[in-house]
Amino acid sequence: MSARKPDCFFREKTLFPGQGHDWKAHRHDIVTLVVHGRLDEVFAEGAQRCGRFELHFKPHGTPHRTHTGPEGVRMFMVGVAGTGGGFPVGGDGSQGFDRPQLCGGGVPVARALRLLLPLVGEGHGHRPIDPRTSLDLAGIFDGAGRRKNDAPSWITEVHELIRPEQDAPTSLEGLAARFRVHAVYLARAFRRHYGVSIGAMRRRMRIDRAVDNLTRSGASLAELAMDLGYADQSHFTREFKRETGWSPGRFRNAAAACDSLAMS
Repeated sequence: MSARKPDCFFREKTLFPGQGHDWKAHRHDIVTLVVHGRLDEVFAEGAQRCGRFELHFKPHGTPHRTHTGPEGVRMFMVGVAGTGGGFPVGGDGSQGFDRPQLCGGGVPVARALRLLLPLVGEGHGHRPIDPRTSLDLAGIFDGAGRRKNDAPSWITEVHELIRPEQDAPTSLEGLAARFRVHAVYLARAFRRHYGVSIGAMRRRMRIDRAVDNLTRSGASLAELAMDLGYADQSHFTREFKRETGWSPGRFRNAAAACDSLAMS
């Protein structure tokens, strides 16, 4: 009989190309951060693909099967004993996720990596960790825009229009005119559904792009700052650190270190 897993654990796991498992369900809620390769999971209601530097959540008792891509997968996992309420949200445990969630990349990944990387290399198997780590991870998911699921379609469209790659007007007044609502009403409705102002969301989206670029591009920090529309590299560094807790250079080095772990 295998040893009982801790109520809250951390695990480093590597699967080789083509490796996976058939249908099963965990007794713990599981948060997974993929740091190398790709993990494909199939559920009764559909499938999700979690790529490099993306976050994924599975509630306990969810039947699923998995397989990996051609590079295999290296991932960091946090498990929380699934005792009713699901993975806690917002730090007070009053809510929980009840279905698989793909958080994707960007700022949440940078924050999660900062939380989990210090746990790497301290041993094998399911290592017990401070339950506050699960609360911190839950806050990362909550801050990633969990409220968007109940947003009306016009608010969701506003959210898409303020993405950095869009050429549409993104001033509050321009957006309000487009949707024929008062600017104050628009600002309040957006904050109610996304938890932050339009300006804060726009800044977050720009840092999301920066995180993804830092894990995929070899461009200098000065070049990235210019491409992302910052006044200079110092401005970029301040904004990045405020959102993620990392400087851009330290985050890039940490991401590279994860690749080294995967290859070792």
